[in-house]
Amino acid sequence: MGTSVCGALPCLALGVLFTVFRLRCAHAGECIGCGHCDSRCPFGVAQSERMGIIADHFGL
Repeated sequence: MGTSVCGALPCLALGVLFTVFRLRCAHAGECIGCGHCDSRCPFGVAQSERMGIIADHFGL
């Protein structure tokens, strides 16, 4: 089994994650950038800034 570009996850696992992401009710491309999720993130990540990148990556 091959590994992903980052080497952290097997390609199969990335395929499963991609499928799960596509089946979700809401997608990154629907983000309006309100910032509500930023204050709720337990890791302090500015999610609203990353949604465009995520949408482009997954084509959603």
